[in-house]
Amino acid sequence: MTPAHIDVVLEGTHARAFAGKAPRDIGDELHAAALGLFERAGEFMEGILH
Repeated sequence: MTPAHIDVVLEGTHARAFAGKAPRDIGDELHAAALGLFERAGEFMEGILH
């Protein structure tokens, strides 16, 4: 599974939570995790992460 696929899963749960089909706190937590993963990916691509 690629990072992009992982983000789709995390953000999909966030969208379901927003629609009332999943717990809101879980959706918010997974959304924050997705944002963190994108931040890390950006740092990695810039060579900051060692």
